[in-house]
Amino acid sequence: MPTKNDVAWETLFSQHNILSEIEQNGIYNISSTTVNTAREARLMAKFDKLSELPKIFRDNNLTILSISRGSYVIGKFNNYYKIKTDDDEPDIVDKDLPLGIETIQPNNIYSESAALLCAFNARIIEDLFDEPVAPTIGGRMKSGIFNFKIQSGSALPEISVKNAQIEIDGGFEGDSRVLLFEAKKYGVTNFLIRQLYYPYRCWVPRTKKPIVPIFMSYSNDIFSFYIFKFEDDELYNSLKLIGRKRYRIAPEEIGIDDIVRVLEEAEASPMSGDVPFPQADYFPRILDLIELIKGEGKQKQPNLTARYKFATRQTQYYTSAAECYGLVKREYIRGEGVFYDLTNDGIKILGLTRRQRNLEIAKRVLQQPIFAKSLRLYFEQGEPVSKDQIAEIMKREGVKDVDSFKTINRRAQSVKSALRWIMELQRA
Repeated sequence: MPTKNDVAWETLFSQHNILSEIEQNGIYNISSTTVNTAREARLMAKFDKLSELPKIFRDNNLTILSISRGSYVIGKFNNYYKIKTDDDEPDIVDKDLPLGIETIQPNNIYSESAALLCAFNARIIEDLFDEPVAPTIGGRMKSGIFNFKIQSGSALPEISVKNAQIEIDGGFEGDSRVLLFEAKKYGVTNFLIRQLYYPYRCWVPRTKKPIVPIFMSYSNDIFSFYIFKFEDDELYNSLKLIGRKRYRIAPEEIGIDDIVRVLEEAEASPMSGDVPFPQADYFPRILDLIELIKGEGKQKQPNLTARYKFATRQTQYYTSAAECYGLVKREYIRGEGVFYDLTNDGIKILGLTRRQRNLEIAKRVLQQPIFAKSLRLYFEQGEPVSKDQIAEIMKREGVKDVDSFKTINRRAQSVKSALRWIMELQRA
């Protein structure tokens, strides 16, 4: 179903001939006053991920940027940075919180700022560059005034920014550099470059020290850091990844013997016919989802879509995967729609210690024969299984639609992601 933003933007595009204006001029400037005639601008123009864009934007390869407190520019901008999740992710480094700290708990990270405070107090931020740092910047502020160029198809239009509102989740200063963070309390596959670029341009003229833009996500107890640099300060799309690091706060130790034991104990329990094969290509998101339901109670499907910035289809993929593993149940309430809640087993599992919880979830995954057989093959050959190997296992197990390349690729990626999560339960 169309969202309120979809409907409102369709109205604005029609009233102001926005598509034809962009076709002629490359960009279209629109004020918040104009946007407010359809719906509040604060709800209409902030899209941190590609999947949040209204349908008319997605259909026409358009994005939007704020350029002042009251105006925006629309164009075919290359506006998002895509994060790769693959087998080459860096090893996880374990850290400890200082003794005596009680008000920050890694199993109760309730916001992005809490995640950054936890990382700072565990000396993770310091470890990123092997340099002591102090928290110095944070919150909302004006961007200042600057111009930049941005990729828009084959063109490079110039954009002028005048005191647009920005928000910095955390800024830290060391002897040799300043670190500016954009943080998310869930795993992501892409983010809006503006969230790093505008703060970067804001602070470059205010200090002699180099500014290092960093994107951090906290998901499944793991802090993931993506360290960037802008190769050309005046080119929005010159963002280059120069480093990746991952940390977690001293978990209860899990060894390879524990994983082998769970594999042997997992009794085959093939999924029922009404639950599709998992197509959740980033396993930690399933854990994000069940933690949300645990903290806030039964969730309506659109709430999950909005909260985790999913596309509707992604919500269905991840909730179906959680159902498959017996952690979540789906309920239809007449007149209200579809809701998701934890199963009794899900409630029990999330009440366990972190070590017990992770092993029990691993066992739930390995009750699916394809996952168990793939992990056994992993152990036999001493390296991760390939998607082709997983596809062969699926064929032998009689999984439907294995001849569809797109479908089998998504399913194989789901298996690989789940197995990678299980193997990473071991302490580094």
